[in-house]
Order: sequence, then C-alpha cells, then structure tokens
Amino acid sequence: MPRGMEKLSKRLLFLGLVIYLSCGTAAAVTVKNFIDNTEGEVSSETISGLTYISLTELGSFLGTETSWDQLAKRLTLEKGDRFIQVTLFSPYVITADETFNLHYPAEFRNGSIYVPVAFFAPIIKEILPLESRWDRESQSLYLQSPDYNVKGLRITPKANGLLLEVLLTEALKYETIITEEGWLNLTVHGGILNNLIQEDFEKGEIVRDLKTYQFEAAAQLSFLVKKRMDHRISFKEKPPRILVSLWERGTGPGIFQEGVTWDKNKIDLVVIDPGHGGEDDGAVGRHSGLKEKEVVLDIAKRLAEKLEREGFEVILTRKDDTFLPLGERTQIANGAGADLFISIHANASPKRKPRGSETFFLAMAKNDEARAVAALENSAIRFEKPESYSEENLTSELDLILLDMVQNEYLRESSDLAELIQNQFKGRLRIPSRGIDQAGFYVLNRAYMPAVLVEVAFISNREEEKLLGQGKFRERVAEAICRGLVDFKRKYEGIP
Repeated sequence: MPRGMEKLSKRLLFLGLVIYLSCGTAAAVTVKNFIDNTEGEVSSETISGLTYISLTELGSFLGTETSWDQLAKRLTLEKGDRFIQVTLFSPYVITADETFNLHYPAEFRNGSIYVPVAFFAPIIKEILPLESRWDRESQSLYLQSPDYNVKGLRITPKANGLLLEVLLTEALKYETIITEEGWLNLTVHGGILNNLIQEDFEKGEIVRDLKTYQFEAAAQLSFLVKKRMDHRISFKEKPPRILVSLWERGTGPGIFQEGVTWDKNKIDLVVIDPGHGGEDDGAVGRHSGLKEKEVVLDIAKRLAEKLEREGFEVILTRKDDTFLPLGERTQIANGAGADLFISIHANASPKRKPRGSETFFLAMAKNDEARAVAALENSAIRFEKPESYSEENLTSELDLILLDMVQNEYLRESSDLAELIQNQFKGRLRIPSRGIDQAGFYVLNRAYMPAVLVEVAFISNREEEKLLGQGKFRERVAEAICRGLVDFKRKYEGIP
C-alpha cells in the first residue's frame, strides 16, 4: 500500500474509533420559534454526556444560508451580512463581531457538524434578531423576540396563600378582572410577552392553570385560581413588577392568623411620610416658633438620602410644604407596594417638662398618654373633615375603624420595627428614650406593610425645641432611623 494511502487509512480508522467511542443514542431536539409560531425537530446526539444538535438542520429551520469549506473543514451559517462559522473538532466559533468558546469541540456525525446546544444557543442571536434558550429537561430549544417587556413570572408560596410576581422591563399600566369561572385576567397595556412564561409555568393547588395572550396593544395573563381566594394587586418600581397577592378568604390582610408571619424575599422599598404640611403646621415650638412640618420634612429628606445609599428605594409622601390628607399617605405606600412605611413627627404636650423620643405602631392605645399622642397627630384630619367632626368623636370612631387592624398580620413586624428604631435612638440621641408604644394613629390605618410612627423629640420642650432646630441633631435622628431600618432588613431577610 502506498505510504500516502496508508496514512489516510490510519486517519480514517482513528476518526472512526473516536466517533465510535464518543457517540451516543441518536434522537431529536424540539425547536420552537415563537416569533412565527413554528415548531420542528433537529437531529441530536448525546456525546460525552452533552446534547449535540445538527448545525445543518438547525440552519435549515432558521432559514439561514449554509456553506461548507472542505479545505478548512468549516461550516458557515449566513443571514445577510451576519454569519456564524464553526470548524470541525474546534470549540471556537467565529461571528461578525467576536469569537466564542463552546468549551467542547464541534463533532462530525451522520454527514453533518454537530455542536453542543447548551453553549451554542446563546450565539444564535449573532445572526438573527431573537433570543434563544435551551431547556435540557424537555430537550427543547426556544426562540423568541428579544423585545418583550413582560419578561417573567415568579411564584412564591406564603403562609396563607401565594404571591405572583409578573416581572417587567419597564413600568406599564395594568388592570384585572375575575370571571365567574375563576379566571383572574391580568391585562398589561403595551405589554409584549416573553413566551417562555407559559412554557415555564407549573400548575399548583392555588393557581391551577395559566394562559397567555398577545394582543396588538396589550398582553394578557389569565390565571385559573382556586375558589374562595381573595386577591390584591400592587406595583413595585425596582425592579418593575406587578404583585398579585392571593390568600384564602378570611385569612388575608387585616386578619391575623396564628403562626402567620410576614414573609419577604426582599425588603427594598420604603415610604417615608413627613407629617403635616401646607396649612397644617403640626405642633409649634413655644420659644422660636419652630414648626413641626418643617422639621420632619428636613429629617425625612436626610433619611431618604441615607436609605438610598444603603440600596433602598425610597418614596416621600410629600417633598415640599404641601398638605396631604392622612388617608392618602398610606394609599401612596399601598399603591407602590411598599415594604415599610415610616411616618415622622415631633411630639408635643400641654406641659413643658415631657421630653424624649418614642416610636409607635398601630394598635389600640393602652393608656391615656398614648391616646393623647394619637389624638394630637390625628387632629390633622380637621383640615379635611367638617368642623363638627371633633377630636373626641374621631378617637372613638378610630377605635372602631381599627378593630380589624389590631389583628393585622403586620402587627408583630411593626412592633419589631419600632423597637429596632428606638434602640438606635437610645444609642445616638442625647435625649431620654420613652420606648415603644401602641396607639390608633389614623395615618397608619390600612397600611398593608409594617408601619410605625416616630416622635423624634418634644417640640414643646424648650431644650428639645432647640435641638430640633439644629441640623446636626436632625442628621443624628435620620441616621438612627436609617440604622433601625437596616437592622430590620437584616433580621427579616436573614442577613448575618
């Protein structure tokens, strides 16, 4: 046998041996293209434990031009001026813009070049305007438009229900409706669906089915919900997402269920409420005429800056000297899907001696002193209610309104938050600590998250009125509240 033929024979024998040792069971991978709603199969093989697919067949499915360079042993997929080049036995893939490493070499099988699909899938976008994802479990390759803004669905079990988070790339308007058949239809105006939401969904006891619809001007997610479930919809900015809270009827917000605790994956949005504002000055200092509304707004702005540096998202209920009805303050927090609500005030008393800091959470007042503080802060409602609506009537009616809030599922967490803030006051403010207490504050009513009201000092006390007028003292107050919130976040997120 001539030497050249002998070398070729050995080379072919070696190539055959490599193929024999590394080959696996021939099969097919399902390719779903959500852009034009097409589906097909591409030949696959398991090689060294990895799923490889035929690059020639994939190119045919994608509608690309395919060319083979026999000398270089290189297969090229082309679409316009974009291309992907794969060389036999090499893990490197060349595109118009850069070179990629597949980590495993391209192989030759059944007259075609095969590539490891898990590593090749992300490279497809180099020639086509689409996003691809490989699902090993279902042996499916999904292709879709990268322009979607409704990008995912996260489902988190809760102690008495379920939290659905529809993940967005931007803030979008939405609305919901429940049909008689139990479908909760969430319409996202201007929404473009990530079709993989439907593919990734798993049925459960509470949400038993999901259907998605893409319309010209909106996207719709339809959840088939277990009977006797109540729900609440809210929105969060960072990251943008629509929250759908589902709970068993009779065990949701407003009713405490033994053993149910506040379960947050992440505490990131805080609403700060500077008390009073506009025509409502709040308490006024006897000596300098210092106004509560001005002091607490300054403290709130300082606190907002500190919290943002800690990574929190912050919303102020007012940023200037504007009057805001008490009921609207928690509406802002609820509408934003806030994790925490902090209302900041300066205390006052008809007597001159009372002094010190104190933090309240919402519950029935235990003593006359706490009830008096609540009546003072609740008196702001006179700017939005008829004069005949006296403070005495307000307090008694509040007691009735707040009966359902006494058993609020956030009561325990609100108490913890108040204590952590007050502990920081003890160490950072050179004034007495009056501890934590509970009372029926209107501004905290209907807050569907842990909520506290902070009385930083007595503006009616001469010494503390002077302190409240100082920037250094306000800075220490803001720092103390900030550290208390960070402590709370660490505790409930389990951060060491």
